[in-house]
Amino acid sequence: HEQGRAKEAVNAIWNTMWEAGGSIGFLLGGLLAEDYAKQLQLFGSYTICCSASALAMMMLAGVGWFCVGGKESHREGAPMSKDSPLAAMKDSLTAAGTVRHKDYGSAS
Repeated sequence: HEQGRAKEAVNAIWNTMWEAGGSIGFLLGGLLAEDYAKQLQLFGSYTICCSASALAMMMLAGVGWFCVGGKESHREGAPMSKDSPLAAMKDSLTAAGTVRHKDYGSAS
């Protein structure tokens, strides 16, 4: 994690991009979707773009049957490479081979 001024700079960039993204969304909605037919067209194109982005991110992460580079799927029982994000997440959730659980009591 960043510290000091670097953390402040990263946070400022994140906040700027967050605000710009929200503003651009309203701007494009107002300019490109003046009537119902255009609103549906804009919604459809956003849906396709979001789906394509999600698929690309999943491919880069090596999740599912559409993995990049012929990696095996990370379904239950399938081996994970040590450098995959899912392996890192699994390692962070486990300690000495056992998953850490919080006891919330019994339902009965």
